[in-house]
Amino acid sequence: MGRRRIRQQRRRQPHRLADQELGIRLEIVKHKDDVKGFQVLPRRGGGKVIYLSWGEIDDTGTFTMFRRAKLWLDGVDAATAHAAVAAGSLTARPGLTDAKGQPLRAAVRPPKVTWSIT
Repeated sequence: MGRRRIRQQRRRQPHRLADQELGIRLEIVKHKDDVKGFQVLPRRGGGKVIYLSWGEIDDTGTFTMFRRAKLWLDGVDAATAHAAVAAGSLTARPGLTDAKGQPLRAAVRPPKVTWSIT
């Protein structure tokens, strides 16, 4: 059996391992009236999300995704968003399991995630 891991998704591929203890640091920039970054993805109908991909890593090191969570940026309060743009980064600290102890999935908004610039 493989080892369970969580990764941030960049564009269409799970990228680096997310730091489950310290939070997930996102590099962001303001472009006109929009927030952009490698991990920030637009959704149809508006809104921006950060994907976290749960997967198993087998003995060869291959990551196979089995579940995904969407951290919605609409849950970031205005003061934190403004400070994050000035700092160039935003940190998410999501709870990583649901009420049944399973990996977090689907739409994730506060209080299931806290946002800060540190």
